[in-house]
Amino acid sequence: MNILEVIARKLNLHKHVSEKSDQHAIYASLNTIENLLFAIFKIIVAAVYLSGWFLIFGVYYLIMFITRCIFLHLYTKQRINNSSYAQREYLIVGGLFYVVLGGVLSTICLYMYRFGGSQNYSKTIMLIIATLGFVKIISSIVGLVRSRNLKNPLIMYLKSLNVIDGLLAIVITQYAILSTQHAPNASTSTGIFGLVIGLIILLIGVFILIKNIKNKDLTI
Repeated sequence: MNILEVIARKLNLHKHVSEKSDQHAIYASLNTIENLLFAIFKIIVAAVYLSGWFLIFGVYYLIMFITRCIFLHLYTKQRINNSSYAQREYLIVGGLFYVVLGGVLSTICLYMYRFGGSQNYSKTIMLIIATLGFVKIISSIVGLVRSRNLKNPLIMYLKSLNVIDGLLAIVITQYAILSTQHAPNASTSTGIFGLVIGLIILLIGVFILIKNIKNKDLTI
């Protein structure tokens, strides 16, 4: 659970919302703000250390931020219209975003594997990145487990984006630790690890698209 969610729970914001999915949407909006802060932090680190990789990952976090905003907008639109007829269409949109996010991450990590170089960071920055990374993956798993019984696909996508977020944090953490230790294979090993994660995300997106497009055709 991240700091913003802790604050929200301390203020008992969930007690003012009766719908369970709406409560998760509130916490997802806080995750979206956190995503933007992560992107800004990565870009600042990139500027201080002249690191192209942190700049790229910062931009990727911005893409994640935009994706979250789109899903929140779709959920808000769905709730205002009180409509559930477009569930399969939302699943298709989510699958498409998975393909895009997985493809972009795979491309970045493939380039990192082929042409990347190690970068030296201070131990303080490395510890901050490592701590944020581990907190991110733990909170993402907890959030996904808590929302496993929800039927709304948009909320499930928002929660699953936290898992992608956490996996990306692991990739960045690995790169920062190996670079700080002056490991010669920092970029290659991190590139391979990130490429595998990106391909898994992409394949999940393809599976979602094929399954729901096929079901849509059967119902026509």
